Amino acid sequence: LAILAYFSIRGFTADGIGALYPAFINEIYGYTFEIFGTVITSTSTASLYYSATLISAAFFSIWCGQLVDKYDPKTVLIAFAILGVAPIFVLAFVDLSPMALLLVLILLGASIWGAAPARDALISSIAPPEMEGRTFAYLWTGALLFGSVSPILVGYIGDVSGLRTAFGIMSIFIVLSVLPLFLLYSKNIYLPSKS
Repeated sequence: LAILAYFSIRGFTADGIGALYPAFINEIYGYTFEIFGTVITSTSTASLYYSATLISAAFFSIWCGQLVDKYDPKTVLIAFAILGVAPIFVLAFVDLSPMALLLVLILLGASIWGAAPARDALISSIAPPEMEGRTFAYLWTGALLFGSVSPILVGYIGDVSGLRTAFGIMSIFIVLSVLPLFLLYSKNIYLPSKS
């Protein structure tokens, strides 16, 4: 249940950001560039930033996999979540130059989507060998159901109070997501060992 709670709360932020990210970049910054006589519109710029975020997530997944080989996946997930608060908070409250925005978005991709190996290792550590796939499916389904509400709520908040406020609320959910992980350090909770 603690792991499902982590997945669901974190999914609220990840799904909300994924759904509103391009609109946020386009509406708040609306950067337009001209390169060799070709105008890169604000929509294309938002897509470029989104691609950079996903590429950083891919590369940081490799690094996260190395961390999981050395450290407890719970600790890695907590570290990535804490790291994830900073870029979301900055997006919510700070005006950024084009280059600073790119750097913040690279950190966002790394912290929000780059922790997949730690997530998978945590599930693997609790799942019986004969039910690992099903355990992952149950947890992921629960998280997706909860996360699917996020774009609606966050979009509504964005319409009423602005997208910066919506991102500020998502930074709170990232902090809340680590609370169930701390429960897993309790001696009263049994996590089976694969060894």
